[in-house]
Amino acid sequence: EKRAVKRMLSKMPRETFLALQKLRYGDRMAHAPEHRGGISELRTIEKLAAEIVKEKECFSIKQLNIKGSDLMQELSMPEGKEVGQLLRMLTDEVIDEKLKNEKSALLKRAGELYAKRCTDS
Repeated sequence: EKRAVKRMLSKMPRETFLALQKLRYGDRMAHAPEHRGGISELRTIEKLAAEIVKEKECFSIKQLNIKGSDLMQELSMPEGKEVGQLLRMLTDEVIDEKLKNEKSALLKRAGELYAKRCTDS
């Protein structure tokens, strides 16, 4: 469930996410008490989001411990949209906890993904 919250946080600004959660909570509270299911789930999501932000866990490209310039330098990649696509793939793997948000691990994985893309083309 934490991965799902990170995905939601990655798709919108944190303030928008929090406003959406408040809206969802208000919507649930507007129903009759017997139809207010899911409020505890909303609270859990809010707690997870707060924990993710507090612990500075990676859920966006900006939080990766690697930059596009690192990829271009280390992998001799040309500047362009492919750099951004590779950063997005790395971010997804960090969110899915398949990859640690450490520069050396990110560079190694980026090299593997880039080499695969070059051979697939």
